[in-house]
Amino acid sequence: MNNYGHIIKFERIRQNKTQGDLADGICTPSYLSKIESNSILPSDKIKLSLCTKLQINLITEGKQTFRKDLEDLYFEGVINKNRSYIKKQLSIFSKGYYLIADEDYYTNILQLIRLTLVAQDVKNDTQSLIKALTELKNNNFSDYQSFLYYSILGSFYSLMQEYSLSFYSFQSAIQYKNIITIKTWEQADFHYLLGHSYLTQQQWLKSSEYIEHALKYFENEFYTTRTIECYLLLSLTQENSYLLKNAFENLLLADKLAVQFNITKYLPSIKQNLGAVATKRGDAHAAIKYYLQSYECKSENEIDDEKLYPVYSLIKEYSRLKKYEESKHWAIVGLSIIEESRNPMNHQRFKHHFNIYFYKETNLPILENKIKEAYEFFLKSSDERHCSKYALLLGNIYLKQKKYKKSVSFFELAKQHNLRLNRLEHIEDL
Repeated sequence: MNNYGHIIKFERIRQNKTQGDLADGICTPSYLSKIESNSILPSDKIKLSLCTKLQINLITEGKQTFRKDLEDLYFEGVINKNRSYIKKQLSIFSKGYYLIADEDYYTNILQLIRLTLVAQDVKNDTQSLIKALTELKNNNFSDYQSFLYYSILGSFYSLMQEYSLSFYSFQSAIQYKNIITIKTWEQADFHYLLGHSYLTQQQWLKSSEYIEHALKYFENEFYTTRTIECYLLLSLTQENSYLLKNAFENLLLADKLAVQFNITKYLPSIKQNLGAVATKRGDAHAAIKYYLQSYECKSENEIDDEKLYPVYSLIKEYSRLKKYEESKHWAIVGLSIIEESRNPMNHQRFKHHFNIYFYKETNLPILENKIKEAYEFFLKSSDERHCSKYALLLGNIYLKQKKYKKSVSFFELAKQHNLRLNRLEHIEDL
């Protein structure tokens, strides 16, 4: 039996249709139910009618090599993360549905979605695909497919910056990982994903353990791209643990590999993180040097954020040094980048930061309004760190103005945000 019934059921759920909706004018809902469970194989006429109504295309040629071709692409895509290559290949695989062995169907769907996430090519239908899989998983998935499903869910939420949901999804994936056997390379990739997930939850030690497992495999197998990613991620856990010497050394190793193998897409992040470590070490001169190098790196992806992060860092570094004209200059540069970007609305968080530093030493009434706007923005996005920062800044402004009631109110807000940021309930837990 092939996977025709699964294709129909999956597409029907993805398109939010009931069995009655789809069966209307073609067959009875009970007959459709038997088709979807692969209990019967319908006539060619009914097949064609269902596919036409769902607007899907069935491919019969080349199905013999489909599974192997997808496995090869899955390995290449996950291990080397060549996004332009993945996107090109995905366009071939997405031309229609292949009629293949019943048990392989959901593995194919899951692997294709994972490749879409690796390519960072999330389309409007990605969420509907995941929703359909969620409805189908209980009675249809093998343990391996459940592992893939929760791993994909974790990656999807991570890409959407829903890190708590991502973490819980990966925890479910771990449960299935413990009862199956997967390939060594797949395990290394999963360890990397877990390392990132624990990093978002500020569990530095656990994050380091998983990243080091992944690093050992990628290094030994000479997967340079993934090795660089591990060095970068490991340096972040070490920076947050104040193992600054270790973080610096790992970033230099990442920098050396990126230059040696001409993997330039990582250079902006490497230089940015070197600057962050230098800032924590109190070396402002080195920090500014690295932030400038990050800003000047030519990104093959031309992502605006890769310019905005070092700009914001330069603004803050010059402000720390009380070089307010330089800080204001870089605020203007940042605002110009946002204005000229393809999607200025995607960079509102940076716009709030830049506006505050632009007015910081020049116009107090406007500054006060800009901080209030920023606070409300970050409050809506549950960004405790920046809510704390700007509540504290407002508290200080009102204190200088002798508006003590307002000052106390914002200092209290800053304290509450800071407690939530550190996952504490009471000040006594500090």
